Amino acid sequence: MANPRQRSKSRSKTHNAVKTTKKTTAKKVTVRGPKALVDNWDRKKTVLQNYKTLGLLSSLAPHLHGGIEKDIYPISSPLNPNNPLHPNNLVAPVDPNYIPKGFGRLVRDADGKVIDVIMSNEDDEEDEAEGSASTKDVKGKGREVEEKEDTEVVKALKLLASSAPPPLKRHTTSAELNFLRSLHAAHGTDLSKMTRDIKLNRLQKTRGEIERSLKRAGGWEGVEMELGLE
Repeated sequence: MANPRQRSKSRSKTHNAVKTTKKTTAKKVTVRGPKALVDNWDRKKTVLQNYKTLGLLSSLAPHLHGGIEKDIYPISSPLNPNNPLHPNNLVAPVDPNYIPKGFGRLVRDADGKVIDVIMSNEDDEEDEAEGSASTKDVKGKGREVEEKEDTEVVKALKLLASSAPPPLKRHTTSAELNFLRSLHAAHGTDLSKMTRDIKLNRLQKTRGEIERSLKRAGGWEGVEMELGLE
């Protein structure tokens, strides 16, 4: 039964019903990256479809979680599995001399004794194929793939990667030099004692951290040059 107040609202000429629009919960994804990638990104396609179109899809055939989209062909295409002309749907004539894979045929003489055993030709062909194959199509490993020409997007990304500036060289700060100076004056070049010195090495830097700081400073020779000991 309706609420009296709601009935009065429906009869009122001054009351306007508020229309609510459905809010989409889909998050609008902002494509970030090089300009060549952003300009050619199709928002109507999935990530896998975009990578395949742009030529960025890996050819190592990894095991993808959720499966891989199947190719869709017209019903009249011979590549469609439902087409009667598909190779899997063609019924080959039965050969009386055909021996299934993994089976053999016994040849007997007039007395019923076995004089020969004929094995399937498919076993021999499989052994030859395994011996001559250089790579195997195994899940998780690489497979032979036809080399395709790079797309315009891939060429633009390669050009961008080749023209990237070199990484900035980090220089040793004055505080870091004073830290190495105090350790060198107390322990010489013994890094083990430096790591155990809780007074000078207050931050408890490890051997690897001290070695990296020393490498940036140019070794103990660089520290001594900064100190003016040479």
